[in-house]
Amino acid sequence: KPIDPVAGKTLYNTYCFMCHDRGLGHAPRPGEKGDWAKLLPLGENTLYNAVIDGPSHMYSKGISPIWSEWQLKSMIHYLTST
Repeated sequence: KPIDPVAGKTLYNTYCFMCHDRGLGHAPRPGEKGDWAKLLPLGENTLYNAVIDGPSHMYSKGISPIWSEWQLKSMIHYLTST
């Protein structure tokens, strides 16, 4: 199933915006180039693995019910392309 930025936006607006819109715990904010400067060069696959594992300041998948690889990759693609 191909990555779907529209579905990614819906998932972000449902589960991820609470922390990421405010930059809570240094969560990279959408559209804030400075927040993403060190993360974007890592690539979406590395970011995907970080979301699965839960970086030091975030629980795995941000404690959201997003389970599938397609859902997570669509949401990451949306967030990193804003």
